[in-house]
Amino acid sequence: MARLVKEGTGRRIKIAKRSPFDSYLKLPDTAFGAHLERNASYEALALNEAGYVVAAQSKIGTGSIFLLPGTTFREGYETLIGCLSGVLNPQVERETPVWISDFVVPEEVDTVRKLRGINEQIHTLKTDEENITRKLSEITGVKRLLYEQGEPLENAVRMALSELGLPATKVGDIDLVTLDAQEPLIIEITGSESQIGIDKFRQLLNYVMDEQEKGRAIPKSILIANHQISIPPEKRASPFTDKAIEQSKVFHSCLLPTVELFKAVLLFREGKLDQTRFSNALMKTDGVFALSRLVGAESPMLASVS
Repeated sequence: MARLVKEGTGRRIKIAKRSPFDSYLKLPDTAFGAHLERNASYEALALNEAGYVVAAQSKIGTGSIFLLPGTTFREGYETLIGCLSGVLNPQVERETPVWISDFVVPEEVDTVRKLRGINEQIHTLKTDEENITRKLSEITGVKRLLYEQGEPLENAVRMALSELGLPATKVGDIDLVTLDAQEPLIIEITGSESQIGIDKFRQLLNYVMDEQEKGRAIPKSILIANHQISIPPEKRASPFTDKAIEQSKVFHSCLLPTVELFKAVLLFREGKLDQTRFSNALMKTDGVFALSRLVGAESPMLASVS
């Protein structure tokens, strides 16, 4: 049976077949950490929302093996022991016969109608929850600019640039941003536990020279860096070493801290930053980009970046 066990977690459980463990499966904090694929070797007792088996009974000779989800409910194990007593002294109710539905008792129809209405509300609320959760993930994804590195940071930077009117495209090892009809800008994205030194800047220059050897004019190169990623932004030191700053000015490159990019996205969402002004400022910056030079006092304080 081990080959039938698959990973998958969740809490919503629906009883599929009556068993001595019904009261346990109905506990509020019952949760599963795996599910079973459908198979004729066992009977499904409970399913998750996707229809996978999360509780089952496998009969072996005159006995049975029960596979059940866990629980964090305070009285859960007391309930489970009670269920086990029921297994040893079976008193399981019979399956409801099909013909019983022909008998309708007073208030049954109205109660069923109310229950159906509640289920529809639950479905609507669940859909709303999924949509709101998705939106929350989208609007808070910009926070990854403050702590990520590697590919997650690259993805966060591309999303932020796109929101600011600078869509970036990954081409091989480099990121390109196209402005109107100009040749694309070359961008290098990096994250580090320390300051960003000359090595990362030289890597950016190597990309620029490779493109120039192909006959492409590069109007601007930008090194976007998230430094000291384990430290709150307001407590970090200067993002770049003096040598990196010096060389960026020599080669007319822009050094953009992700903290500044994060601030720019916030200001844009508040309607306080124009996309064109931002892109023009990047193009004109040789050395470290500072949003305060563009928007002045409106630039968010580092202490508010959390």
